[in-house]
Amino acid sequence: MKPAPGPNLRVAQISAYGSDQVSGINKVIAVIGSELTDSGIEFTLLSPGGVKPDETRNALPFRVRMDAGRNLELALRTFFALIGRRRQFDLVHAHQPHVQSIAALLAARILGIPGIITFHVRAPENGIGGRLVVQFLTRAASSLAGAAVAVSTRIAMDFGIADYTVVPNGVEASAPAQGDARGTFAIVFVGRVTQTKGAYVLLEALEKASRTIPALRLVMYGPVDDAGHYDRVKSSLGVAGLVDDRGFDPDWRSRLLEGQIFVLPSYYEGLPIALLEAMASGLPPIVTPVGGIPDVVTHKETGLIVPVGDSAALADAIVWMESHPSDARRMGDAARKRVASQFSSSGMARGYERIYRSLAGNG
Repeated sequence: MKPAPGPNLRVAQISAYGSDQVSGINKVIAVIGSELTDSGIEFTLLSPGGVKPDETRNALPFRVRMDAGRNLELALRTFFALIGRRRQFDLVHAHQPHVQSIAALLAARILGIPGIITFHVRAPENGIGGRLVVQFLTRAASSLAGAAVAVSTRIAMDFGIADYTVVPNGVEASAPAQGDARGTFAIVFVGRVTQTKGAYVLLEALEKASRTIPALRLVMYGPVDDAGHYDRVKSSLGVAGLVDDRGFDPDWRSRLLEGQIFVLPSYYEGLPIALLEAMASGLPPIVTPVGGIPDVVTHKETGLIVPVGDSAALADAIVWMESHPSDARRMGDAARKRVASQFSSSGMARGYERIYRSLAGNG
């Protein structure tokens, strides 16, 4: 019997996030590997700390010991891991203009193999110094990589890159969700419970909207960065009894039957996987117009858009959704169709595969 054929392309995926962190980037990497399992591409994930391999990828985790110099240590470990395994990879795929990404792309140049950089999100920087650092890392990554990818045109504009390919994030389709019939109106939030994700604006909006919707409740999926502060805010607003904190739950999509709407009032974003997953399940979203979100959500067509940081507008949108159930269902159906047609996991994976094979062929 002939042995199974080996991979015809070996890709090193570079991530600054370990398996113990909630990361949209790691989710994207996992989906690409899953979709391309039978394509002859072998993936190895290089990331900090204890990432377990699965059937779609190998893993090469690093134990990062430093705190103050964490990014530098991670970059050096990534660089030497790639250099020391010079015959094991045909291509390097880095994510975000991070010091680790620069090290990985530099190693790829030294090894004479192609590199790709994907730009996911540009976070607000602290002062001129922060902006200059991001600009330097962006230019360095773009010049070292053989191809630059942005998850949306808006993200490319945020970073100021001119030569790029858009490969939108994508998710698997799922059965449409039908809201809980137990007499409550449930909001679903998925993400890190932080100010920048809009979690505290959402709590303020919850308090305002609950005056009109007595049966209102909020289901929160995600890790809390500052549990003490979070509990104090809920208590001061009088909404602790309205919030069901589930913590991080990778199977949250299977529990969407409990919700009527999805809310993500972020201050900045890329093209959030959680939003796409909720829309793929037919939940109408309320969002802010940041990052690539306006590429997915059209106001009153596939969801509602509210200004950043405006708890009154968010509360009004929640009340509108509850008082217009047929319109909410219509938007949920339209959201599901949009994700299926434009933001599928297979479409994302094939977009990356074309870039991989084009660069490997040219190399």
